[in-house]
Amino acid sequence: MTTHQGKKQLDLFNDNPAGIWRWCRGFLSAILLIAPAILLYGLSIGFNTGFTVRIIGFVVLCSLGGLLLPLRGTSKIVRIFLGLLIGATLVSIGGRYARVSGYPFSMGWSEGNLFWNNSLFFIRDQYQVIGEHVVPNYVALGLALLRGLPYLISDRSIALHRTWEATLWIVPSLILGWALTHRWRTKVSWKHIAFLLWAYLFLAQGPIYPPLIIVTILVVLLTDGNKLARTATVVFIASLFAGLGRWTWMVAPAAYAILIIMLEDRELEISITEYTRKRFPSYFVILAVGLFGGLLSQAISVLVTHRPPFIYLGSMNHSLLWERLFPNPTFAPGILPALLVAVGPLFLLLIWAYASMRGRLHPVSTSLLILMGVVLLTGGVVVSVKIGAGGDLHDLDMFLIFLLILANDGVRRIIHGQLDRPELWPEFPRGLVLIAFATPILWTVATSQEVNLPPPGAGVEELQIISREVEDAVQEGDVLFIGQRQLLAFGFIDNVPLVPEYELVEVMDHAMAGDEAYFHDFYQDLEGGRFSLIIASGMSLEKHRVPHPFEEEGEAWKKFVAIKLFDWY
Repeated sequence: MTTHQGKKQLDLFNDNPAGIWRWCRGFLSAILLIAPAILLYGLSIGFNTGFTVRIIGFVVLCSLGGLLLPLRGTSKIVRIFLGLLIGATLVSIGGRYARVSGYPFSMGWSEGNLFWNNSLFFIRDQYQVIGEHVVPNYVALGLALLRGLPYLISDRSIALHRTWEATLWIVPSLILGWALTHRWRTKVSWKHIAFLLWAYLFLAQGPIYPPLIIVTILVVLLTDGNKLARTATVVFIASLFAGLGRWTWMVAPAAYAILIIMLEDRELEISITEYTRKRFPSYFVILAVGLFGGLLSQAISVLVTHRPPFIYLGSMNHSLLWERLFPNPTFAPGILPALLVAVGPLFLLLIWAYASMRGRLHPVSTSLLILMGVVLLTGGVVVSVKIGAGGDLHDLDMFLIFLLILANDGVRRIIHGQLDRPELWPEFPRGLVLIAFATPILWTVATSQEVNLPPPGAGVEELQIISREVEDAVQEGDVLFIGQRQLLAFGFIDNVPLVPEYELVEVMDHAMAGDEAYFHDFYQDLEGGRFSLIIASGMSLEKHRVPHPFEEEGEAWKKFVAIKLFDWY
């Protein structure tokens, strides 16, 4: 009897799907894995005290949570790796949603005006407009349409729009990770989950704007080297949408489709001449339809916004601040050191893997791949040092996705036996695997910060003051909202005729370019007293004693805007 009861007790707590112990360890695992995000964003009791404390606490909690994951047939090291990935992903996601608030004023330099920009394509008819209702020069149609979708539900909830904005930074990256693993053509396992989460964290190092990720998802899911018509159609649609988001993105879908086809090409023994004859016509078709889709996107933008195409060509006049490649007040690590940390180990690992694998790429494919990487890297670096940029790695977006596609192909080759398993590799590349795996995790935890939101009800008194001032001023002349235009979009302030010109980001763009011609009419309006009230921020004329972030941008704003406002107002 005792033996029988003992056997029942062992069965009850055995690690099997129906056992109570399995559910208990799953519950404990969930608590431990979510604990770092709760401590950082919910309780704020220790994870913001310093890098060392945060990293050690994160590693301990998530390693224990990983060990308790109720996964059968996986080793302890695999569970620890999964625990770290899940914990870091929750920290990243938590950081996005922790910033959601109903606070009426802008919680970032241009956040409020971006909400207003999005509204122009959904609730434009609700504004009382003085003069022609022009769309600001920098507004990208694709970005605005995607970000403005909540206006279809409610045009009065700023919290809803902030929630949607956070979701756009999270969900597309997760879907792209899934889409990449879909090309493995294998049964779903913990490997798929691990790569999906790692891909999300890798892209979050940018971070990368959602439209580019969405078009990449389409290309990854539907590109097929044996189905040119389908691939070309997908590239056309993706390039059309990408061009609406940012005209420089319109080349990305064709580049990624050609890259995927080259990586999965199985005819490796043909001559260079034969390769050129067989492959180049397909590559040319894909590139051509991609460019056509991109050019069509600019034509659509002209029709919808009544602006010239390729609006960002004007930013060619912006200064290049090469010092931002290195540690600086705007981006503490600097573009190059941060890039080396974020992708350096993976880059070296990819070079070693593709050089040592069985069935290497065709020489022409290798040359095209190198050329593609150099162009994307160089373009991203140059854009990153333009005035107004360089605060993170997001301008290297196309290069980061390029590396992610290569990394996914490497994993696919390991699964299908075209590349030895990592445990059989020499010591150096094995070390690179660990570093490349850990870098996005550590980057996420190290850069996450406690969120200090305004308390409930904050901004009410200030909003009442502004409302009264606006109500009085509108009787005497035009009221200009340079910034804080979300107050109009979400109805915090009503019945104010909108002056569409002289919008915050557009004004800053021309200030950074030193475009004196643009400010001629603005200065005339100021001198003539056209505006009875101007809503603007960043009006300090004090000289900073020590270098500070975006100092060059601040000086441009001070020279072309702040000083002139103080001269006449």
